[in-house]
Amino acid sequence: MHRIVSWLAGTTALVAAIAWPALAEVPGVQDLPQTQLTYKGREADAPWRKAAAERIDKLRKADLSIRVVNADGTPAEDAAVEVRMTRQAFPFASAVASHMLVRRHGADADRYRDMVDKLFTHVTVEYQTCQVPWERDRRTALDSLKWLRDHGKYVHGCHIIWPEIEHGLSKDIVSAKASPDEVRRLTMAHVDDKVAACKGLVQEWNALNELYTNRFFQESLGDDAGKAFVVDIFRRARQIDPSLRLDINDYGDIANPSQAHIDGYMAWIQYLKDHGAPVDVVGLQCHFAEFLRSPEDCLAILDRFAAFGYPLHVTELDINISDEVAQADYMRDIMTVLYSHPAMEKITLWGFWEGCHWLPKAALWRRDWSIKANGQAWMDLVFREWRTNATLKTDGKGTAGLRAFLGDYEVTATRNGKATAQKVSVTKKGASVELRLPAANAAAPGPVNAVAPRNEADLKMTNRSAGQDY
Repeated sequence: MHRIVSWLAGTTALVAAIAWPALAEVPGVQDLPQTQLTYKGREADAPWRKAAAERIDKLRKADLSIRVVNADGTPAEDAAVEVRMTRQAFPFASAVASHMLVRRHGADADRYRDMVDKLFTHVTVEYQTCQVPWERDRRTALDSLKWLRDHGKYVHGCHIIWPEIEHGLSKDIVSAKASPDEVRRLTMAHVDDKVAACKGLVQEWNALNELYTNRFFQESLGDDAGKAFVVDIFRRARQIDPSLRLDINDYGDIANPSQAHIDGYMAWIQYLKDHGAPVDVVGLQCHFAEFLRSPEDCLAILDRFAAFGYPLHVTELDINISDEVAQADYMRDIMTVLYSHPAMEKITLWGFWEGCHWLPKAALWRRDWSIKANGQAWMDLVFREWRTNATLKTDGKGTAGLRAFLGDYEVTATRNGKATAQKVSVTKKGASVELRLPAANAAAPGPVNAVAPRNEADLKMTNRSAGQDY
């Protein structure tokens, strides 16, 4: 995970603890002007917004054509057509905690599981699938993976290998640093064990995490041999489960002010590509703190990552700042930037609830489950602005149509008290559907969906802070 954020947070807290009591006694200090956190491109009329909206319309929508006919095949003019999205094609995901899914009980745990089930089709099982907790308590990890499978989720494992010596690698591997052969043996044994145990439960893994800052393999095996061993780990995971998508993941991304780190991460991506590692995805953690990069600059860096030819995933998004207004605005804007980029395939929050978040003030829901402004911004985008739900009327030819966000739909046509419905999936190529109304003396058809799908568009999540329903 991101180390800079926690270091800065700890440093800030320490400075404040030392300096604030003395400063507070200085006359007038409370009245001094405060610097407000902001960022370039926050303005409502910032030029990047129009361009992003145009990209979203082009990339994330397609034409849905609808034709309604009467029982005899003639066009049904002036029929009411309801278009209801049941599942988005683009995955908006979150990290989830294994213990909250399968070990905790009570109202908070019930609410947590309900939120996971209703809000997210894709999830990342966070630290419990890393090596250290896996070897300590694999049963909790496996039980949570089975819970997610049973609830129809696409599951992303946190890391197969995270070569960090305090929290990532087992003590056995760290202790064997001076014995390269033993490091190789122990590491591959863990890869074999975990990937095999999770086969069929995990569809995607961060194969390697944070290689730029964690050089354990280079230090143990030698620089060239250490890098080659990383390629071997990718290949071993693919060999064990050929169906897996394998990511490289790092925080040298748009949230990081260090150009050296960004360049270093890109050098690793190039190395893996040049040496034939089976990389499927480039992961960008995106842990934002006080440094809020402008949307236009973010787009430029995303373009650089996209140039490698891999899909991009945001794997650990959070915004850890105290100014809740700026936090909400940046959530809205960075989500828009990411969603508008042609290489972006998935956006994952690194947690959503303050009661189970590594950076509590970055959460979208407070400890009491009231929604924060950043949560409202996320919900407005994901469950309103970027979904298509519409009511149309057919013309004289019995046709209607619209631009619809990619995903699954239920389309219902009604005329003169008779109704019919069909399911349709809108892909990048668009979609068309014909609905035939029943004859006047025919019995009304049963519902097209006897059981409502999970994560459907009429999701009812009571927004206790704003009094709105989703």
